[in-house]
Amino acid sequence: MKQKGAAIAGVLILLLGFAVQLGAGDAATAPTTSSTSAAIVAIHGQIDDFSRNALLKHFDAAKSAGAHTIILDIDTYGGLVTAALDMSRYLKRQDSVHTIALIDDKAMSAGAMIGMACDEIVMIPGSVLGDCAPIAVSEESGHMEPLPAAERAKMESPILADFYDSAVRNHRDTLLAQSMVATDRSVHYIVRGME
Repeated sequence: MKQKGAAIAGVLILLLGFAVQLGAGDAATAPTTSSTSAAIVAIHGQIDDFSRNALLKHFDAAKSAGAHTIILDIDTYGGLVTAALDMSRYLKRQDSVHTIALIDDKAMSAGAMIGMACDEIVMIPGSVLGDCAPIAVSEESGHMEPLPAAERAKMESPILADFYDSAVRNHRDTLLAQSMVATDRSVHYIVRGME
């Protein structure tokens, strides 16, 4: 699966000009002469404050190196809502950079929120873009617990607003986006461009 992701990312990079690879602890610099320069920023594993800070650091380094397109290589089951909201809002403020979410394997929960904030979403065959419904986990058993309606509504509110905002901003279906968050909304079938 990783080889497919690397191959797709490689094709995207070739099409875009050149790339600068930014990893977990390094930052590469590149000449700023190319107007089509690109960078890849990996978002793998748990979404938390550390991954949020790493995204901001590497994203800013890529822009400073001259990247006009930044590909977010996303592979996560999700994590903290607060960190994901920060990442999503940050990405939506990047008007001078084109963002592409590359879903190599999975972008679940907080990963879906981050992907939806990007200008484009590219998925490797067999990859998954999952829901972002709030959950509660028991401290004692570690298992998920049902949320009372009032608590669910309170937790869903900022997530729904973010998904709606991302859908409007990136010209995606708002009902489909919000159904990824709210359990009381469902989409059965959407067809676009079938004229």
